[in-house]
Amino acid sequence: MQLSILLSTAVLCLSTAVNSLPLLEARQTVTPPARYYLHTKVVNGDHKDTGSNKTNLWLYSYHTGAGLGDVGLSSNKSIAWEGYLNGTQQFFTYENNQIGPWPLGIGYGPYQQFNPATISIADEPTEGFFFNSTGLQYNYTNAGWLACDWWHGVPQLFNENGSPYGPIPSSCSRVQILPVAV
Repeated sequence: MQLSILLSTAVLCLSTAVNSLPLLEARQTVTPPARYYLHTKVVNGDHKDTGSNKTNLWLYSYHTGAGLGDVGLSSNKSIAWEGYLNGTQQFFTYENNQIGPWPLGIGYGPYQQFNPATISIADEPTEGFFFNSTGLQYNYTNAGWLACDWWHGVPQLFNENGSPYGPIPSSCSRVQILPVAV
């Protein structure tokens, strides 16, 4: 009897641990162009953004330190960084880049409404990116992307956690991130 209780407890603990892991899920995907620029499309619904325009902005790395950058958004396509998928890792590069691919990273904050997106050579590549009919997705969230007027003086990209922490800030818009072939 003690053995059956011990086995039952072990199975229950293992099942709970496995079910709490953020596993990659099978999702309907589309194949993006081999090389692309990424731009925003606002999908706010009833939300009103009182800040700057967030549609048709191009992704680039806003310099925050040596090899470090937050995802900045600009209406100037000439500063957009070229992107490509390597499996489920999203990478970026730019003209005459000689130091390697720059991975897209998503910060982690378990009790935050949204997390910063970075393009930094110092970041470890992040698994879990894919494209579907609404653009670039991150497999560890189902809430999508925010473009916000935030701390750098340019619109920035964030990934929503999906937890209901209240309304999104009035300086933000929900956006899709769409590829445009180079």
